[in-house]
Amino acid sequence: MTENVIKRIVNMEKSNPSIFLKIDMICSSPANSSLLSARLIMQALSISFNKLKIDERLCVFEFYQSLSSINKLNDVFYSFLCVGHNPAFAIASDHLSNSNIVDLPTAAWLKVQFNQNQWSKVENVKLTLGLPKEILK
Repeated sequence: MTENVIKRIVNMEKSNPSIFLKIDMICSSPANSSLLSARLIMQALSISFNKLKIDERLCVFEFYQSLSSINKLNDVFYSFLCVGHNPAFAIASDHLSNSNIVDLPTAAWLKVQFNQNQWSKVENVKLTLGLPKEILK
């Protein structure tokens, strides 16, 4: 990961601290780039490393695996941050919201809001997209 990418990740999180308040858990794929991104985010926002969970289902390119990871979360969690670098996140987000997200560039974030009380029933979500080219002008 280049120094510019690291700076972009940290600056995106610091530019949007309200998006990351009250995070109950951070899920990351075991890929080195995802783990480094998660660590950078946690350090930038002073989030405890005890909240990190590594999930191999986030490392695959099948969006159903990413959805499965979300659907199997314990309902005691109110919010979570999912860190990964693959097209499955964009496809899963599109599937959940019927949006037209084609690509999530490095350091981009998606805030997903929904009215259900159970992770297993997540659908019809409202998405807010944070893109580096718009936020870090």
